[in-house]
Amino acid sequence: MVFSLQLLQDRIPTRVNLFRRGVLPDPGGTICVFCGVYGECSAHLFVTCAILSYVWYSIARWLGWEVVMPRD
Repeated sequence: MVFSLQLLQDRIPTRVNLFRRGVLPDPGGTICVFCGVYGECSAHLFVTCAILSYVWYSIARWLGWEVVMPRD
């Protein structure tokens, strides 16, 4: 429950959020560690990252959930 609320409020400690808070000194350190292309924000990690989208989709299939993936 707490994680869901933090996700909706963009309060998860992603690299972009840590940079905004002054925890990460280098803006180049905000790049996603999985795909290495885009900034690591909540939306990227849970929706748009090509690598993690496959992981989330596989987990959902394993759980037997129907998933509709967004178009590019």
